[in-house]
Amino acid sequence: EGPSKKSIVSFSFKGKNSAGKDGDSLKKKIPRLFMGSSIVRANSLGNKRMSVPDELLPELCKNIGASGTRERMKTINDFVMAHPNTSIRQVTMKFSEITTKDLPKCIPQPDKAKGRAMHFFLRPRFYQLLPEDSRPDNWEKYAKEDELLYEDERTKKEIEKTTKEKQIKDMMEDTVSKSLLSESESLDPSLDTSNATAAANTERESIDSSAEPTKKKRKLKSRK
Repeated sequence: EGPSKKSIVSFSFKGKNSAGKDGDSLKKKIPRLFMGSSIVRANSLGNKRMSVPDELLPELCKNIGASGTRERMKTINDFVMAHPNTSIRQVTMKFSEITTKDLPKCIPQPDKAKGRAMHFFLRPRFYQLLPEDSRPDNWEKYAKEDELLYEDERTKKEIEKTTKEKQIKDMMEDTVSKSLLSESESLDPSLDTSNATAAANTERESIDSSAEPTKKKRKLKSRK
């Protein structure tokens, strides 16, 4: 006979209790808080590559504003929460790309804030993405200047990258050549023989040179 209905019910109830006490793996993980923010961490999507769509870039620029912001992580998290298809990693990278720590000439000096919060300003080359009433006076002039500066920075980065890659390549080639030379020397017995012969010849020459003064002294004594 099979188990009674009462035993089945009690077994099911016991299993539910055990899962509640010991089955921690069955519980849903509580979302972790992003460092430096009181907001629940938004979608990071692991290692999935994503990029901030161009149509969303004006909104990100607007959130930063021409006067900039000290709330870097809050700005990033708010944007990702509003657009779940974006990732924290990519929004952070885009934020770094479109902002600068240097105060643009067309922006007044902001008031000093308490603490060590860094102030990030929107680069002038992105002022065109702001609403017209949010753009600084003579923004076109500063946007052109920043565009030239950006091109110069990009050229320098490309040169540094190429130089670094060349240095790494040269180091690898030098290491390989030294390794091959060491292996060839260890496999070639003639090199050991030649080294031993050279050492023996050097020793003989030193003995002969030390013996010559003694011979000269003996000849002088015999003449006397």
